[in-house]
Amino acid sequence: MARTSAGAAVDWRFVYVAEAHAQDEWPLRSARFSADGQPVVVDQPKTLDARLGLARRFKADYGIESSLLVDDPADEAFERLYAPWPLRIYVVRGATLAWIAEPDGATFEPAVARLRAMFNLE
Repeated sequence: MARTSAGAAVDWRFVYVAEAHAQDEWPLRSARFSADGQPVVVDQPKTLDARLGLARRFKADYGIESSLLVDDPADEAFERLYAPWPLRIYVVRGATLAWIAEPDGATFEPAVARLRAMFNLE
């Protein structure tokens, strides 16, 4: 659990959904954000076990210490309810969806700045 500069707790969760650029669906060989500088080349997982494996790899490759939830490819329930593809940031306070960030001009920098201000993050 992270703490804001004001000492409040922030509990981060990541939800791993469909691969944005799976080589068997919409290939885009980019290493722009890859930890090892190599393109990420994977097929779209068809089973929960396959997606869990990719999620574990993602978590390890990017040093994510927070909990990582995985959307089951059998029904894509999170995808259908929240439309997170390709990337969204959600703020949930209690049981209320308080804010949804969307990219602005192909970047999340304004959204991240707002998120930092919202939680007094340094």
